[in-house]
Amino acid sequence: MDLRWMQKISTQNRENRIAEATELSEMLNELDRLKKPLIGK
Repeated sequence: MDLRWMQKISTQNRENRIAEATELSEMLNELDRLKKPLIGK
């Protein structure tokens, strides 16, 4: 997630913002449930 993505999503309609937020939430949840530690930059 970066500033350009945040600016792009802010101009979309509510339905698209919810879909994007759901997708991001699911991805972060999957990363949180990894069996091994995740180290990222």
